[in-house]
Amino acid sequence: MLRLIHPTAPAPSHCDASIPLDSPRALAAAGAWAFTLEGGERLVARSLPSAQQRWQRPSKGHLVAAAADGAHVAVADQRGVTIFDAPEGQIIQEPSVSRAVCSLALDGADGLVVGSHAGVVTVWRAGQWQHLCPLDQRVTAVARQGEVVAAGDANGVVVWLDLGADRRERLTGRDHAVTAIALLPDASLLAAWADGVVQHWTPGQAEPVQTFHGAAGPIASLVHHEGLILAAGDERLIHRWDAGSGETLGPLAGHARPILGMGVDRTGQLWTAGRDQRMCRWAPRCDPPRPALTGHGGGVRACCLREDSGFTGSRDGTVRRWTLSTGAWAETWLRGSAAVTALIQVPAGGLVVGRSDGSLTRLDAPQGQRWSLRKGHQGPVTCLGWLEGLVISGGADGALRVWDGSSGAPVAARPDHSSRLRCLALRADGAVVATGGYDGSLVIAAPLGGSPIAHAEGHVGPVVSCSWVGERVTTAGMDGALRCWSAACQLLGSAEAHRYGAVGVEALDHGRLVSIGGDGRVCLWRLGGREDEPYAPTLLAELDLGMALDGLGVQLGPQGSALLLVGDRLGGAHAIAVEPP
Repeated sequence: MLRLIHPTAPAPSHCDASIPLDSPRALAAAGAWAFTLEGGERLVARSLPSAQQRWQRPSKGHLVAAAADGAHVAVADQRGVTIFDAPEGQIIQEPSVSRAVCSLALDGADGLVVGSHAGVVTVWRAGQWQHLCPLDQRVTAVARQGEVVAAGDANGVVVWLDLGADRRERLTGRDHAVTAIALLPDASLLAAWADGVVQHWTPGQAEPVQTFHGAAGPIASLVHHEGLILAAGDERLIHRWDAGSGETLGPLAGHARPILGMGVDRTGQLWTAGRDQRMCRWAPRCDPPRPALTGHGGGVRACCLREDSGFTGSRDGTVRRWTLSTGAWAETWLRGSAAVTALIQVPAGGLVVGRSDGSLTRLDAPQGQRWSLRKGHQGPVTCLGWLEGLVISGGADGALRVWDGSSGAPVAARPDHSSRLRCLALRADGAVVATGGYDGSLVIAAPLGGSPIAHAEGHVGPVVSCSWVGERVTTAGMDGALRCWSAACQLLGSAEAHRYGAVGVEALDHGRLVSIGGDGRVCLWRLGGREDEPYAPTLLAELDLGMALDGLGVQLGPQGSALLLVGDRLGGAHAIAVEPP
């Protein structure tokens, strides 16, 4: 009942091997070894590339770091740091610390550096600690290479220190926390920020040499390997750039939950560990298969359809149009630096685009801007709707706003959510709108004002999508559940739908609906069919696309058929036909 129109779908995973882990918290891999903190109280050592377990030691540590040659590993807990030799797992040193350790790096048995919550960077030299106080906030990332040390803090400040030459430089990169740092062989450094940006800095220069875009969330680990820059973290992807040209090589997919850490072994293979309890092996320079609709440099967050055209909005700041029958790219409708976070079509063939900088733009043609609002919302625009010449928008500021569709003039606003408003759905008659928030709440109200009609706390975690099925509304949450509600917010039925969070739901004909999730599955449901819960979603069919999904658009066809356009986090989109019931 679900058919992929262009069967060049990506492989389920770009990793070529994986092994199960027991509740991993951190990973460090280098040389011939991979080290993981698992199960709450164990440090596990595995030889590479076989990944065979060699030894384990009791450890309540929360951070792990390996020397570049893999010969030593350090583990930090609340009481101090323990350094082991890799082949035997014997304790080499146990230097105690006076402050809680929140970042850790190792360069040989005597090359330890730790960062503290108080902004203090401490290095282990000649068997004793040397305290440095170069930062004002919590030290979130550190790196060490011989006598060169780099550190970053929660305010986005990076310091570079040459201990032998008594040289120190302070670099201010971005207004976001530094999440990862790596030192290159020439002593220059890579730094990653919480917004996913990576920058290459050379000491002595006031501005970064290169800036790398593409990641959409915090980066937990950075690796420089044979001319490649690799970054991984909350987005579950491994982003790759050519270190010389800065060219984006395309991300690798395989983990279903955030990536905790990564490293390269002596054979050049990349190893990662994720919260999906797997350690995976990758070929860093592989050319992974791509879906037919490929061209974006970031995840496809928003999709909509019109006849044989599919429109995709991406985290790379562009809106593209595709010819669905052929899978070919047709034209680019919009370019910008801010991520596209919401997209709808409007009568007469235009589009309204919402972006991560809070802006709203109406387009009548490619690059044909009718109006633009620089700050429609304080924070990202998260969702859009169209109602009889009016644009309805929701944003991270918690507000539902109404704009004149022709001019962009403000019409109304209502703040029904105390936190980020994530999704909206207008009932077919336009009389009421359902909205879902990051606080797990569902609100039903009149779009142009007045008190809310109904309210419910419906999900554990954000409500990320909602859709009306007749007089009832279905919500999808990051808890993985689909829930069906009456117009009075009475719960009518629910189903566990997606293991790693549902990210989209849309109504179809004949009481059916479709959902997509972080587990890579596209699922077709029918409301009803269970005696205990008459309106609980019942699964009819599913299609596994093999990677985390992000955006969903629907176009209804004759006799109950439909066409879906599904965006993924790699920058691709997938056209899927829904057959009549």
